[in-house]
Amino acid sequence: MKTIRSIQIITALAVLIILSCADPSDEPMVIERTTSDTTYNVYEYVVMTAEMDSLEKAVARAGAEALFRSPGSFTLLAPTNQAFANYLTAHNSWNAIDDIPVDKLTQILNYHILSNLIFSAELMEDSYGTSVNNEAPNNENTVIEVDVANGVQFNNSSSVVEADIELKNGLIHTIDAVLSPGNLVDIASNDERFSSLVEALTAYDFNYIDTLNSKSIFTVFAPSNDAFQALLNSNSSWNMISDIDSAILSAVINYHIISAANTQSKNLRQGMNIPTLHGDTLVVDLSNGTKLTTSSGQNVNIFDLDLQGTNGVIHAVDSVLLPN
Repeated sequence: MKTIRSIQIITALAVLIILSCADPSDEPMVIERTTSDTTYNVYEYVVMTAEMDSLEKAVARAGAEALFRSPGSFTLLAPTNQAFANYLTAHNSWNAIDDIPVDKLTQILNYHILSNLIFSAELMEDSYGTSVNNEAPNNENTVIEVDVANGVQFNNSSSVVEADIELKNGLIHTIDAVLSPGNLVDIASNDERFSSLVEALTAYDFNYIDTLNSKSIFTVFAPSNDAFQALLNSNSSWNMISDIDSAILSAVINYHIISAANTQSKNLRQGMNIPTLHGDTLVVDLSNGTKLTTSSGQNVNIFDLDLQGTNGVIHAVDSVLLPN
């Protein structure tokens, strides 16, 4: 009979600190390490853990046993049985894991694997991890957002149930929802740093959300909220984004979007000219960090690179890009 885990592991169990109950004004708390037993590899632990029955079935259907047994060090975000049950309920055409197409299931499993060890003690600020899911353009690996404002959450949809189960070939964090890789709109909407950008994209009767939700490929240079606030401060008649004339705002947004290209940082070259939807180009400057020079003469820093979604990539910039 399958057991939850060995007595040896149970004796190593520590208390998980639930951050969601904490006062939001408090400093972020760290989830305590719960389990350490390097006797087992990740696959063996999944097989012997009752709360991972559904994950075991998914691994078997996808033929992913070798991946879960593989030597090296990786982090698995392991959905519980209830997480899989909820995922199936949300998809009317699927009643059981065996109903999920194998290629889809394989990519789902891959999205729950990070190629390096990430202990909970390292999750002290909002960040991104890179999964081994490669269903992005050019077979790039998609990212997972880590939000620590109210406990550790992934993609604003899944919380950690049990953290830091350290095993022979990796680390497991148990989570309460099945994750799916996001597109450009999902990434921007889930990242609070880009709330002003989302507001700009949805202003007036713009159709940018529909465009960026499509299967077309884009690269987006995403200004932070502070960048948009600096733009508003530059004009005394602008108190909010909706105060900016629609034609001006549309021209500005178009200057941040590159179509038909998934341009990761590895593709950038010194002096490279990047054509935008606006028609003007951006010039890459790698002489001191990663910067863009606009047609209006700005030198803008890219401060967060390669936020890869299923239909393109986002690079965060610290100023709103202004064309001539």
